[in-house]
Amino acid sequence: MFKCTTPMHREIVTFRGNQKRKIVGVGKMTINPYPHIDKVFFVKRLKHNLLSKSQLCDNGLYVSFSKEECVVQHKNKT
Repeated sequence: MFKCTTPMHREIVTFRGNQKRKIVGVGKMTINPYPHIDKVFFVKRLKHNLLSKSQLCDNGLYVSFSKEECVVQHKNKT
């Protein structure tokens, strides 16, 4: 899924409970046919994929939630 990964060696990310993990790379994530997401961190020993709504919006996407689904699309599409 990762493309164009650039190594990182000094960055740390902090999670709930003050847990810290090392960021080992940053790159682009592409899952066809969906839009790509830039500046995705690859975090050492992370067992789950975490994605924030603000990160999607910063990448020019529109995010809408309902009880049944989450819809992500380009802002210029209706």
